[in-house]
Amino acid sequence: MTFDPTPPAGRAPHAHTGLAAQLSKYTEALELMWFQYVVGYDKQEQRSLATSLHNRLFDLRPFFFRVVRPLATILSHVRLPALWD
Repeated sequence: MTFDPTPPAGRAPHAHTGLAAQLSKYTEALELMWFQYVVGYDKQEQRSLATSLHNRLFDLRPFFFRVVRPLATILSHVRLPALWD
């Protein structure tokens, strides 16, 4: 079957309005994100994600040692009643 992708002469494509236009925009955005983050997820993207996660976790170390670690120490000495008794 032959396919001619040339648009018909003199006829404008049907433009969506209202809710249909909004849904069309969101559908198009989701399709773009699908291709960008799922279909195009290659080794370079994997490397970039791993580097980004590593950097964010490294940035959280001062917070962990300043806040979470002392809080964990305090809570380890607190005896809470067992919820299953």
